[in-house]
Amino acid sequence: LGIYCPTTYISRSIHQTTIRIPEQENTGELMGQDIRQILMMRHGYAEAVSRNGDDYFRTLTREGVDLATQAARGLKSIVPNLDAIYTSPLRRARETGVIMGAPFGIGLDAVKAAIFLAETEPDLYFKAMWQLQGDTVLFVGHLPAVHDFVFRALRQQGQRLTFSPTSVAILSFHDAVAPQQAVLESFYTGEELAMLAENGEA
Repeated sequence: LGIYCPTTYISRSIHQTTIRIPEQENTGELMGQDIRQILMMRHGYAEAVSRNGDDYFRTLTREGVDLATQAARGLKSIVPNLDAIYTSPLRRARETGVIMGAPFGIGLDAVKAAIFLAETEPDLYFKAMWQLQGDTVLFVGHLPAVHDFVFRALRQQGQRLTFSPTSVAILSFHDAVAPQQAVLESFYTGEELAMLAENGEA
């Protein structure tokens, strides 16, 4: 899998540790084995059609790679540490997750693929997340499920966010990963994250 970066071209296989939806129901007693902060991100700008026509293999554009690279630095300036990154198995999400992990020291092999992040039903997100570990975790997925999960998770209903590519919502859960249990800490577009990176480097 080739990933175009601003200064170099990396060609290697992205290791996928597949996280499947558990058979057990989420009891709501514990937030994903102590996940306390969820960062929900839409993948970066991707080509409209892959070379073989398969949606699975759509890759990030050069613009998408550049913006994700800057956004990762910006995210690092406001979230010092990430415990884990989970992405949809689709190529554009995998590439975004790998780029986002770089400033946090999360290497290519540590970015895990989670099948539920390729689904369109946000209820599957709630069902699956309880088995995952970490205090601060980044998830990279797709529309409409990314938007719908955040909308359903928020305690204050009516908050609708526009998830352009590389946008991220930072949510805090104090009890279970369940509908109407989250507080929106902040929301950034990819461009806003890139500006944070530029300001930090100025």
